[in-house]
Amino acid sequence: MRHILAFLFLNLLAFGCDSPPQKSSDCPLGQPTPIFSNTLNQVQSQQFELNGQNSLETVVFKNGVMMELAQSGCEQISQEFQFKIKDIPNKNNTVSWVETGISQFKFLSSLGEQFAPFFMWATSIESQKEKFAFNTPLELEPGFFVTFNKVPSSDFNILIVRLHTEKQ
Repeated sequence: MRHILAFLFLNLLAFGCDSPPQKSSDCPLGQPTPIFSNTLNQVQSQQFELNGQNSLETVVFKNGVMMELAQSGCEQISQEFQFKIKDIPNKNNTVSWVETGISQFKFLSSLGEQFAPFFMWATSIESQKEKFAFNTPLELEPGFFVTFNKVPSSDFNILIVRLHTEKQ
């Protein structure tokens, strides 16, 4: 499982889903690329901004969820998802927020075959959902971490899920 997650993580983070990264002499993985596009059936709108080794992708889905995806790094890579969601079943329960993240990743995996890595992440997170604490990285596999955070509100809630590597 470790090698599968490592492969999926690097593919998803470094290469995006639609286009190959542009190589940079400073970063062998290249620059971040967009993962989503306006051509996807469930995508209402999509924007991508690149600034060196950092990018910000904003996607509005037809189900009403807005997602911002910040990608960064070269040797230690990070992908931070911020989902703006109307309802979280139990805002005071960490597991409820984690389950919402799992649902969002499963939704992302349903967008097409190239998004299958999101299902693998959802499954891996789900198997350890009781272990998560906000703003505390949880190592799912050696060197591969997931961090959950939240911004609750009466209008909408922001669920933050950060996938990242750390050197051992």
